[in-house]
Amino acid sequence: TTAVPGRDSPYPDGGSTGPNRLSNVSSAPQLPKSNFKQRGVFSEVVKAHRPLEVESCRLGPSPGADSVTEVPQMRKSASASAFKLSRHMRQRASDALPVDHKLAATEVAPKVVEVHAHRSGARPRKVTVERRKKWYESLDIEALLMQRGISFQHSNWARTHWMGLDDFDNREFDTRSPDEWMLAGINEAGVFLPLRAQALRFQADNSGKWESCLCLGLADEKFQVQWEDGAASAVTRLQIIFFGEDPEVFADRLLFAFQALRRAQSRAQINFFVDNMPIDD
Repeated sequence: TTAVPGRDSPYPDGGSTGPNRLSNVSSAPQLPKSNFKQRGVFSEVVKAHRPLEVESCRLGPSPGADSVTEVPQMRKSASASAFKLSRHMRQRASDALPVDHKLAATEVAPKVVEVHAHRSGARPRKVTVERRKKWYESLDIEALLMQRGISFQHSNWARTHWMGLDDFDNREFDTRSPDEWMLAGINEAGVFLPLRAQALRFQADNSGKWESCLCLGLADEKFQVQWEDGAASAVTRLQIIFFGEDPEVFADRLLFAFQALRRAQSRAQINFFVDNMPIDD
């Protein structure tokens, strides 16, 4: 039989030979070369395994029904109760714990004139109390008194005073009475906790310094305080400022007492001179 060109040819272009087809493919537009490398095909990775290789991968005992598997006995693990510390190790562990020798104290919140249920968008009362607390902590009572011309650092600070300073204390500066300060130290469980405060501690030479302390109670109109070194003493109201009390108001209170003392002494001196003036008959 005679092959008809273009009809019986196995190639799409109708040619009878392979080179003619390759010449047509080469004339097609070439795609740009890519930097990606051809990965392996799954059929190139998987290979057929022999039965012996498959059997070697099986785990577990033999599938025979009559076979008995012998499982080696494992040693019993140590329990937590069996581990005991020596007395030396327990002592070292207890010594490593932090020890706080300070008594639990109460920090009284400052008094503010704010409603408890604030409007939407208004400043909450807790924010005002916290700001006032931080402001009070940033103030130094000694610096405030120095600005008002008062200092207890020298031993002769009361050299010209022949009247008591506490007699001229003005209680109108009080935001809480002494009894209210003591009630503020009682927690929800009904237990009194010492109040954090700062008090004027006098030395043997009559010089004073403001130191941190804890107020333990009130007796005979004096506050019983304990200093940081463990010593205890009694102070008057003009010698103690509580945590949560305005230091500026307290400094003004001391200034008022000193001014009232000077005025009283001056008036007493004038009256003494007037009473002892000679009178001509």
